[in-house]
Amino acid sequence: TGSITNCSFIKNKITTYNFACYGGAICCNGIFTGEVSNSIFSENSAVPILPNKKHGYGGAFRCGEKFLGDITNSVFIKNSAQNGGGISVGNVFSGKNDGFADLGGTFFLKNEAKNFGGAIYCNGSVKMAALSGDVVFQENLFNNGQPCGCILLTQKKT
Repeated sequence: TGSITNCSFIKNKITTYNFACYGGAICCNGIFTGEVSNSIFSENSAVPILPNKKHGYGGAFRCGEKFLGDITNSVFIKNSAQNGGGISVGNVFSGKNDGFADLGGTFFLKNEAKNFGGAIYCNGSVKMAALSGDVVFQENLFNNGQPCGCILLTQKKT
């Protein structure tokens, strides 16, 4: 619980030789109930060092279990990860995640995922909306440069 307002996260990087790396600028592995607003996320990354590792999630922002917060009036530019170049939400192994997110007034530009979700990777059942303004997706890429890599939504069957 908390809020992040009027902040800039620029050129933060998480790398690892181990199994996974999460959230180049912000990582929440539990329940996120806060708000991110009027903030800039630029050139952050979550990319494993070894090429055969595919577990880099959320170039700028990663939430693991339950997302009950808002990301509004913010900008995600040129962030990168294996999955979710800008944002990754959901438990990547169990698919357990639920919640609701207002992304109103947020702009996603030139974020890139090596695998899935150039702008957003969502694994679970998070509902996303644009309640407080338009959400703009522009020139986000996935799968080593494929266009139209805005959002990937998945849910594991139980």
